[in-house]
Amino acid sequence: MKHFLSVIIFAVVLANIIHAGQWEYVGLQDQVIKTLAISPVNSTCLFGSGDSLYKTTDGGLTWISVSSFPANDIVFHPGKPDTVYYTFGVGSYSDGLYRSTDGGDSWDILHWLGMAYSVFIPTYADSMIFLSSLGNSLWLSYDYGQNWTFFADSALDDSVFSVIAVEQANLEESYICGTQSGIWYCFNPWLPVGGTNLPAWKLDYYQDHYSWIWAVMGNGSYSDGCYYSTDYGINWEVSNYFVFPQDILVSKADSEIIFAGSEGYGVMISTDQGDSWQPANQGLPDSTVWCFAQSSSLPGWIYAGTNQGIYRYQISTGVEETGRITDNQFDYLLVIMPSVVKGSAVEIVVEIPVDWAGKNLNYFICDLSGRIILNDIIESTYQDKAILNVHTELNPGVYFINIEQNRKILATKLFTVI
Repeated sequence: MKHFLSVIIFAVVLANIIHAGQWEYVGLQDQVIKTLAISPVNSTCLFGSGDSLYKTTDGGLTWISVSSFPANDIVFHPGKPDTVYYTFGVGSYSDGLYRSTDGGDSWDILHWLGMAYSVFIPTYADSMIFLSSLGNSLWLSYDYGQNWTFFADSALDDSVFSVIAVEQANLEESYICGTQSGIWYCFNPWLPVGGTNLPAWKLDYYQDHYSWIWAVMGNGSYSDGCYYSTDYGINWEVSNYFVFPQDILVSKADSEIIFAGSEGYGVMISTDQGDSWQPANQGLPDSTVWCFAQSSSLPGWIYAGTNQGIYRYQISTGVEETGRITDNQFDYLLVIMPSVVKGSAVEIVVEIPVDWAGKNLNYFICDLSGRIILNDIIESTYQDKAILNVHTELNPGVYFINIEQNRKILATKLFTVI
């Protein structure tokens, strides 16, 4: 029972630590930001759409307008970071999908499409481009946008808000659409998914081969909220109810961490894959959040588009460069860098009582479920400290390390791998 209670206490503390921070202003003050995108290789390069399409290359200190058209969606090509796409659709002759191959300095029309809305490029097949429309359903190119095929049938809803394609573990592909009438799954033909007859505004997932898919659905009803599927989008359950949801983002670094934005409730965060949710609105100008974005190169920051510009939030594990745990007799100090780059060496320094010099300590690196990933011995070769270099191949995410001696925990610390 004691071990069980300690796990619960740790989980509660962790949830509070991860979103104990606050949002900070980035740029485009007083602009209504409906969509955002961040370069996958340069976290200081952002695009935001307000009254026109804006770009910054210095993390938001300065912004320039790169197109007079406001975008409905902005996407970087996953394999070509200088190639950017945006959709423009207001019911004009200029509606369609636009592409830049020079990082957003110049743009060309790639495909004319009335009321063009969202664009999606799967990482497992980056020559494919899905393009949705509010009225002209769904289109697909297999050759980087040179040729297009109508990728729908007479049954699929004409208004498609969001689309994703996932390659399953057996290499079969799943195609899922969020539409005005709910979520649709491509069984060839397209069929509506039962129990999801609300407007499905946004879909997101963790990575390819991952069966969990998330959606926000609603139009002001008691059924509005965040929904999830664990079988690639065939069956869905509710995770959390909240009205007028707008966007959802699954952290690129950790599938347990999910951000949901709404028009009225602001931001809700889950750190346990949707089992529980807490508001995280400190620092935001109001309670309307339209969109999120996250960089693959610096996944610790989440960006949000609001009615008054762009804000960002750090997914913090609460780890400082040093931290102290007090025992009845001694202070034990565990030093570790809060963020570790995957594949790099990590130096772990533990201060120990002088009379323990020469004794061995045990370290255990665990994931958030408590599963041990790595464990070994640290030799305390110095008089007052033990130093260990660990070459980590941990996947991006949040972990904690325990330092023990004779089965007694001397120190515990959280850290992130990015």
